[in-house]
Amino acid sequence: MPPAAGPGGLGEGNRWEYRYIDSRNGRTTSRRFEITRVDASTIVERIELENGKVLTATHQGGAYLSMAGGMQFAPYYLALQTVAVPGPLGEIKVLGGDACATRVAAGGDYASVLECVVKAEVAGRDRVTVPAGTFEAVRVRVTILSQRPLGRARQHIGDGDYWISPQAGRLIKATVQYHGPYPWTETMELASMTPAAAETQRAQSPVLAAMRQPATATLAPPPDGVLLGDLLAMGGRKLSPDETRAALTSGTLRGVTPDGAVVVASYSADGRVTGSVNGNDMADGKWRIDGSGRSCVDVWIPRYRRTYENLCRYWFKFGEALYFPSESDNDANPGARMSKRTLTPR
Repeated sequence: MPPAAGPGGLGEGNRWEYRYIDSRNGRTTSRRFEITRVDASTIVERIELENGKVLTATHQGGAYLSMAGGMQFAPYYLALQTVAVPGPLGEIKVLGGDACATRVAAGGDYASVLECVVKAEVAGRDRVTVPAGTFEAVRVRVTILSQRPLGRARQHIGDGDYWISPQAGRLIKATVQYHGPYPWTETMELASMTPAAAETQRAQSPVLAAMRQPATATLAPPPDGVLLGDLLAMGGRKLSPDETRAALTSGTLRGVTPDGAVVVASYSADGRVTGSVNGNDMADGKWRIDGSGRSCVDVWIPRYRRTYENLCRYWFKFGEALYFPSESDNDANPGARMSKRTLTPR
């Protein structure tokens, strides 16, 4: 896998080169982006286009569409934005240009630029292969609409899919499709990346590393159903066997099952587990840590009228909340949905 270059590792001199394809002329060219300045909330980059033109773009946290160097959804979203939970982001701003720069035809009712409305959503996570390698990435879907003056009907201008990787530190792929009488597409794929010099990364990383701390210190833990990949991207981490044992025996766990039942469980250092499901006590069970670091439970649960044997799971932590894969004990699938448990210290 390519070396990690996510939050805490970006600095002046980080450089990305993309293969750019425009379907209107069928040509494949190169575009280059290089960080020239980094601080706690801003990344400034130099952009070299295929025609020799040089641009400067400034990026901050949040969701937006940048028109500098090609239509891109917040290319440093996972460096300046710690949360990437799937779901709608609503209407977003367009910076550095106009995504709907299409004028009404001459002789028509109006002669003004169409109003642009851009909506975005975090659509999930994918494993994406581009010329630079294979990456785990967050996929963002963008829909571009226009509306004529005085409330005329909206037109569907285009759609964009964007993949942003915490490993690469930046957008790794973009595919934008423009609709209309003469549809066309533009594609950007990461071809290579060059990290900042070691001394620059060391100088810059404390600043960007500080940006990650709120993910485990002040941000609210994500809810039930968060994807494992998003939990890790936000700053969550997998617990070691010793950390799992210490966490489970330090208090009482509370949470909700996928079918809506309220679960309370207490793990004792002597290997017993007790608790309740919707207020109904479950018989004493036994638990242990197996050779792979999972907690494994054998217990009778009256609500489901069955004994669970060798029910094993890996544990993850974000802030003071604990998480485990809700449908399997897989600790490597970024698309696994996680169940959340709050911990009340004894």
